[in-house]
Amino acid sequence: MGKWTCFLILIFFLACSKKDKTDSPHVDPRLYNKNLEKANKYFSRSDAMKIEDYCRRHNLETKETGTGLRYVILQHGNGEFIAEKDEVTFHYTIRLINDAVVESSEQKGPKKIIVGYSSEISGLTEGLLLLRKGDRALFIIPSHLAYGWVTGSSNIPPKSILIYEIKVLEVKKTDKI
Repeated sequence: MGKWTCFLILIFFLACSKKDKTDSPHVDPRLYNKNLEKANKYFSRSDAMKIEDYCRRHNLETKETGTGLRYVILQHGNGEFIAEKDEVTFHYTIRLINDAVVESSEQKGPKKIIVGYSSEISGLTEGLLLLRKGDRALFIIPSHLAYGWVTGSSNIPPKSILIYEIKVLEVKKTDKI
């Protein structure tokens, strides 16, 4: 290798290793967090307004949990309330806030989960803990308790508010976990 080739390779490596602040912009974490908080508040308010409108259109008088889950017990069952680790079997229908059905146990059969230990959305888990065997309920689940503002699922778009109608068929105490 010639003297000039070694010199050019050395210059090339020095140029590549030099960090230029204009090439990698630095984001102030405080500003980032503040903007993220604003976006979260905006989407939460937007969800709340859409849910209020849905309840008005369907003449629903719902109760609300501290997380924003809205629910109505349509039919009362009996027995103890569902607890974490219980194996619960239920029928369900999932609708979007525009009333479009996106999934139903009519095609798939009843769903069986272990509460708190399945991959279910947090709004469904929270709602199930309000029920007992034989209960039929309607859950209105804001997007932050469903699939979120970014991900969605195969048939549910991001930022979707979900309407779950649930009928609890069976509740079994379990220590499988």
